[in-house]
Amino acid sequence: MNKIILNIKFYIDYPSWFPCKNILRFWFNTIFEKYSKRIIKITLCIVNKSISRKLNKIWRNKNNPTNVLTFPFIIPTFKVLPIYSDIIVCSELIKNESLLLKQSVKNYWAYIIVHSSLHLMGYNHSNFKLENKMKKAEKYFLNLLNL
Repeated sequence: MNKIILNIKFYIDYPSWFPCKNILRFWFNTIFEKYSKRIIKITLCIVNKSISRKLNKIWRNKNNPTNVLTFPFIIPTFKVLPIYSDIIVCSELIKNESLLLKQSVKNYWAYIIVHSSLHLMGYNHSNFKLENKMKKAEKYFLNLLNL
């Protein structure tokens, strides 16, 4: 099993509901179990809509907040070095979207973690075929997490 080193940074007050570090680590370990045997360092940044919008404008040229931004792995050439990645989540949007979708906040957080992890592994939803492939992978991992 690979080892996930998880660093969580809050750029807001602590959200009303947030998965504990052990749950997050379990989700990431389950998702990345067969992806790599290397150490994977993930920085999970929790932001508000304003920060999300600014980052979305900078990185995707879209002037609106987004629920998650994923910055893919930096894979060092030496196999002993860890793999690095960043995930930025807007907790306000997670809460609002979970209510709109009539899902528990926990399940929606799990979905966002799965979705962003798949982006880190190279999945995307830039066209219909790739979107369907990603949706199948999301279902697979959510089932693995018993959600």
